[in-house]
Amino acid sequence: MECSDLIATALQQGDISTTLCKGAEPADIFIHLTSSFRTSSKVAGAIVKPATRSHRMAGHARDINVVYDHKQRLADSKKLARYPEVPEPVRRFIKSIIDDPCLRWGGKFNDRDPVHIDDHLNQDLARWDQRYLAMQRAVQLGV
Repeated sequence: MECSDLIATALQQGDISTTLCKGAEPADIFIHLTSSFRTSSKVAGAIVKPATRSHRMAGHARDINVVYDHKQRLADSKKLARYPEVPEPVRRFIKSIIDDPCLRWGGKFNDRDPVHIDDHLNQDLARWDQRYLAMQRAVQLGV
């Protein structure tokens, strides 16, 4: 996914996508978005059990793979889980997420989820509830 597409998504789902693009461009990688907004915490075939207050249900998380080496190679969950022993462009990108005070990388979670990135919205439950209701209502109303 090109950053211009992610920025368009960011306008709908928060600012995570814009922040990811800022890390992607200097690392010379592309982001392959595999999951973002969900309407439920029930996920068939989930690798990691979804949280009750999932960031995706509030539009504040992304699951990604990293495309690098002139769009010839893909870093999926298995490769991302080997951080920092990953190709240099991938390492730079993941490091930019880890170093960003507003983001969390799932590779650092107790239940590791190396494709996951969020903004820790659920640390403020009232704010999560407000965003969750707005996103779910928007989906139901088609806005």
